[in-house]
Amino acid sequence: FRILIASRRPIRIWFVSNLGKYVPGKVWQIAAMGALAQQRGVSPAAAIGSSLLVNLVSVLAGFAVIATTAAGKVGAVIGAQTSGSGERSAELMIVGVAIAGGLALVLAPVVIPRLAVLASRATGRQLVIPRVPARAVWVAAASTVASWLLYGIAFALFAHGVTPRAT
Repeated sequence: FRILIASRRPIRIWFVSNLGKYVPGKVWQIAAMGALAQQRGVSPAAAIGSSLLVNLVSVLAGFAVIATTAAGKVGAVIGAQTSGSGERSAELMIVGVAIAGGLALVLAPVVIPRLAVLASRATGRQLVIPRVPARAVWVAAASTVASWLLYGIAFALFAHGVTPRAT
């Protein structure tokens, strides 16, 4: 029960700041999240950083889902314009990119702090990047993969409902 009460503040910040996406200019949603977090005593950098991280993970996960589920279709389309070996190499390239994206997500919690240290040395400035638990990245990745799969299923059902010949 305590967890539910403690999680009400971040949930409220997330939903209220998302109203900003209906105002022209994407920056308002992120600015509102930072301001609301600061009012509640939460670091605005952490709130904005988490929002940007979830968006990045969502884009990478969406690309991985599309690359994995559509590899055969994309290869067939490209293969129609090239030889049979071109189709197979296109499929392998798409699967390779999906695997590379997955590895990037898995290794991000380890690699990003090290990149910050290298950037600090190169620029001579101290870059402080909050530690992001690996589990948080993986939970975000798993939930966004599930979301993308459900979006695809919903769209397929919609397309089939509109025209029964949809594949």
